[in-house]
Amino acid sequence: MALVVSVESYKLSCVRLFLFIVYSEYVIDVLKYHVFFYTVMLI
Repeated sequence: MALVVSVESYKLSCVRLFLFIVYSEYVIDVLKYHVFFYTVMLI
């Protein structure tokens, strides 16, 4: 029973990690876009 619980929590943490990575990729892309946009506007 304890093994099942640990497997479930392991899966959950993997999913969380995956979502976190995807989210940070998205945030980085958005930041890059904003920086690019503002640089173009300033030039």
